[in-house]
Amino acid sequence: DWNLSDDELETVMQRLDDAFVYGACDRVVSDIVNELMEEKRVNRLVTVPAVLLEKVMVMAGSEIYRLHAVGSENGGDGDAFVREEREIMRVMRQALDGENG
Repeated sequence: DWNLSDDELETVMQRLDDAFVYGACDRVVSDIVNELMEEKRVNRLVTVPAVLLEKVMVMAGSEIYRLHAVGSENGGDGDAFVREEREIMRVMRQALDGENG
């Protein structure tokens, strides 16, 4: 369900004009709208109630302390372990977002 606003429809029409200069098929229309929807998804704003954000932050803080404790077991470097875990999560997030490097 695309549910496009008037401005978004205008953007699609402008992109279609550019695409049809060289000829195109219905797949081009779908690709253009899907591209616009992806741009919209990437740039969306999300509102979260403060109480829920506070709970998430408390949970994140607890997880950092837990990771530090695990990394510090048997004389390990807890700070280094947390840094490694953060790097792993950053790489995973990039992969999920379709980014490289």
